[in-house]
Amino acid sequence: MWQDWRFAFRSILHRKKFSLIAILTLTLGIGANTSIFSLVDRIVLQPVPFSHPEQLVRLWQQLAAVGEARLGVSPAEYLDYRAQTRAFSSVAGYETQEFDLTAYGEPERVAAARVTSSLFPLLGVSPYIGQSFTTSPTDPNAPKQVLLSYAFWKRRYAADPAVLGRSLRLDEQLYTIAGVMPPGFAFPATSVSVGEPPAIWTPLTFTPAEIADRASSFDVELIGRMKPNVTVAQAAADAASIADRFQREHPDVYSGNIRLRNSVEPWGPNVGPRVRGVLFTLSAAVGAVLLIACANVASLLLAQNAARKHDLAVRTALGAGSREIFRQLMLESSTIVLISGVLGFLAGSWILRLVARSWAAQLTLADVRLNSRVLLFTLFISLITALLCGLLPAWRDRAIDLSTALKESFRQAGAGRERSRVRNSLVVLEAAAALVLTIAAGLLVHSFIAVLNVPPGFEPARALIVRTSFNRHRYADAERRRTAERAIEQRLASSAGVEAVGLTTHIPLADDRQIAFAIEGRNEDRVHWAANALVGGGYFRAMGIRLLRGRTFSDRDTPNATYPSAIVNETLASTYWPGQDPIGKGLVWGARHLTIVGVAADVHIKALDAAVEPTIYTSIFQIESGATVNAVFVLRTRQADPAVYSSAAKAAVWSVDPGLPVFGVEALSNVVANSLATRRIALTLLASLSALALVLTVVGLYGLLSYAVEQRTREIGIRMALGARPSEILRLIVGQGSALAAAGIVIGLVFGAMLASSMSKLLFGVSASDPAAFGGAVALIALTSIFASAGPAWRASHIDPLTALRD
Repeated sequence: MWQDWRFAFRSILHRKKFSLIAILTLTLGIGANTSIFSLVDRIVLQPVPFSHPEQLVRLWQQLAAVGEARLGVSPAEYLDYRAQTRAFSSVAGYETQEFDLTAYGEPERVAAARVTSSLFPLLGVSPYIGQSFTTSPTDPNAPKQVLLSYAFWKRRYAADPAVLGRSLRLDEQLYTIAGVMPPGFAFPATSVSVGEPPAIWTPLTFTPAEIADRASSFDVELIGRMKPNVTVAQAAADAASIADRFQREHPDVYSGNIRLRNSVEPWGPNVGPRVRGVLFTLSAAVGAVLLIACANVASLLLAQNAARKHDLAVRTALGAGSREIFRQLMLESSTIVLISGVLGFLAGSWILRLVARSWAAQLTLADVRLNSRVLLFTLFISLITALLCGLLPAWRDRAIDLSTALKESFRQAGAGRERSRVRNSLVVLEAAAALVLTIAAGLLVHSFIAVLNVPPGFEPARALIVRTSFNRHRYADAERRRTAERAIEQRLASSAGVEAVGLTTHIPLADDRQIAFAIEGRNEDRVHWAANALVGGGYFRAMGIRLLRGRTFSDRDTPNATYPSAIVNETLASTYWPGQDPIGKGLVWGARHLTIVGVAADVHIKALDAAVEPTIYTSIFQIESGATVNAVFVLRTRQADPAVYSSAAKAAVWSVDPGLPVFGVEALSNVVANSLATRRIALTLLASLSALALVLTVVGLYGLLSYAVEQRTREIGIRMALGARPSEILRLIVGQGSALAAAGIVIGLVFGAMLASSMSKLLFGVSASDPAAFGGAVALIALTSIFASAGPAWRASHIDPLTALRD
């Protein structure tokens, strides 16, 4: 066997040009598959890094009035689930939030999670140094402790183990550092999560008032560990019985729209359907690219074996049987694949870093890297590649007809019709796969263009956003907070080059807040849902949102007004007062009765490709809510690049209060661009794969026709000697290439339609059977075939008949 391997390596080195083309082709195919599988592995397949992950489940609740929106539970409900469960050995709760970190240099906003003390034992995770919490969730006066993430500990304290026992000022309160979590621990961040993973963890405790109010908020998220031998279905039934019990015990709370149903599902990556759709499409695309690469190399091997038929016949004459010839040919192709697999693994690492960097601005892809599972996958597809590339050529050429092979020249030996049919079939396969990818890329291009043409409802150009937060401990007095916000607005407005300044709690396409409301004077028990932002009077001008009717907020909208003012968007006005003027109409939001004073143009809140939602704007200087902790200042500037105002904007905030954290300073146009990140990345990757497939198809068709011209040189010489014109020879070769492309197009249209149908959730403003996408893809493949045929056809049309006949 070792002798066979040595012979295989010598054979590869002897055929340098062929080997280089084959290795490069397969490296691209294997590298693309390795990189995409790495993303799929990290996002979807990676095991949960906790003890006995098969026992972990998440529990969601849903309000009947909201539909499919997933909610957490209230503090009292968490305590009920914890105390009454029979299916779970432990139940833990957590909430995600952010803290202002001050008194340590520049104020900083850090991502955090408040967790019950049962969480870390439930997960089977212990601190790297220090100890975990032992706080009871019903003890609001428990010591304030904090656990640091390993990354935060290294960044902030240079991994100093003496950090234990020190104080950390969070939201103006001192917390004692109790420990540091292990490297890589990022709960509750998933493998794909928006924003940063937690930097710190603090105890989650509830006041008696929070426990008593069972339905004001459902912010506590639950994770449970099932008892051994308990199934998910049994756990779901147990949770449902608990929910039914506490809803029966509190009919005054759980009535009307406040009716709950829950669901239990295994703990794992919380990946949305759009990301899953992108990953599926990309996986199919890289599979098609590898198929094209294999077809290319198999075609090259068939040609090489034809050229070596005389040598193979000599080996047969010297005693080598068909089994030995088959083994030798498979070893040669496997050696090429082995080299390509190693290079493909390295290429996949480079591609992966490039993709992860491109995606990192929008999604946190924690620790995306090549691992043992990816290595095994690369080995597996290399094995499949070796079979796809080498099996057919080796099986085809394992048996040699000695009497024929030894008499024929190598050119004549390779001219068999059966061999040509096999190579033709491979090129048809390549054209079909390339068409499928081109159709998919075309659909995404048309969808992306359609999304770009959707007006967001505001003017992103020349606008800068500056985020800060007014935590309740630093600004316990609401009027003090309002005074600071007005002072910051005035400082920003006085900056040279600033045309308008607005204030809001939420930015469209980046933040989303929903509130329940009713129509005053109608059935006020019937709850409707709307997006909400608390804004200042200058918000609409600064954002470039048109005010269609009425007025904006002003100084007359004071906190002590009996009926606070509201501005609604056009969709809400036309939905609830069709054909009427909504100015002066009333809305009911909790205990508040709002009066509509204006109607604003529609704005896309969640996404450009999502329907416009009913929206209610309320005055940030008039209404207090949990959202007023957030403050986003919007600057409309005269400069094309508003980022030049970033430093001045930070200075303006800190001139009012140096203790305020300033973060998220970016152009409003970046917010729009980031909202399209998933579409843009999917389009870029799929277009790149489609281009690679076209290049490989061109190489395959060019190689096939070049080989055909070489084998038919004598035939072409005879044709030209009998009077055939060069143009007829040109048409003959181009026609052969076009016929193969046409057959591939027919097959590709069928599979392209199937892939397009599976991509329907990724499409916007275009149907899965879009004629422009399909027609454009067909035209591109047709032009590609003509381009690939041109070189061989030109050479064939310029063959010297005398030289051809002599040879």
